[in-house]
Amino acid sequence: MPKLVKWTRWFLRKEMKLNPPFDECPTTVHHLIMKIIIWNSRGALKPNFRSYIHDLVQNHDLAIMVIIETKLGGTKAKAITDRLPFDGAIHTETIGPRCEERRILWENLIKVADLHNMPWIMAGDFNEPLIEKDKYRGKGVHMNRSLAFKDCLDYCNMFDMGFSGPKYTWKNKRELNNLILQRIDRFFMNPDWCLLYPDARVIHLPRCHSDHSPVLMETLPIRNINLTRPFKFQEFWLFDTSFPSVVSRAWSGGRDLAECINTFSRDASMWNKTYFGNVHYKKRRVITRIYGVQ
Repeated sequence: MPKLVKWTRWFLRKEMKLNPPFDECPTTVHHLIMKIIIWNSRGALKPNFRSYIHDLVQNHDLAIMVIIETKLGGTKAKAITDRLPFDGAIHTETIGPRCEERRILWENLIKVADLHNMPWIMAGDFNEPLIEKDKYRGKGVHMNRSLAFKDCLDYCNMFDMGFSGPKYTWKNKRELNNLILQRIDRFFMNPDWCLLYPDARVIHLPRCHSDHSPVLMETLPIRNINLTRPFKFQEFWLFDTSFPSVVSRAWSGGRDLAECINTFSRDASMWNKTYFGNVHYKKRRVITRIYGVQ
């Protein structure tokens, strides 16, 4: 992560727990559950901070935790993370949540997007509501800042992962007459991440010890094992003009019935892979992009 970011972030990592090895799984897919929490703690020096982190780790079995703390850094931050229940930590220093720093963050994220074409996510306290529905009371959403945020997301091919739980992730802790609520702590993903983790979900956890709610993301990725699949005839093959030649070659040469069937199954499968590729994967990818546009 570039140095030019808005807050101190602590990426606290724990070894991920795997289900049984591939050869011990009774099904054709293998599941890896990874849980990540982002939380703007606003008070890492408070006496209850460590106990609350321990509770989050124990209750959710976290692989990664991102703690955002704007008023602490350097050796003090390291002293705190050394006492937390993780194997290690990465620290970045605070710059500040001003508009100029947000512009730098958007530019840096765009640079990251240009460096690769892999599945990835953006997560954190972005300190910027995107639309009016992301905010309750107070001044309206700043049009220019929200458009700059959206332009960054569009360039990076990102879309919101949605959520369950309370609608807003931040409150100003005022009485009802002056209460302001916002949804500014979020997870975004690109289409490739969605294909890799189709069952991923985001949950807004109860707000406690901070004006920000912890936000949990759980992934349930599906990894296919290379098993021999039974041959399956595809009806759409009949509409391709090159398909009759595949049939003709398989049934020529004076072979017996069983040999002709085996030859046809093998040749048709290879022909399908060459001409059409993985149609189901392509379909899921198109659907994912449609969801992203909507």
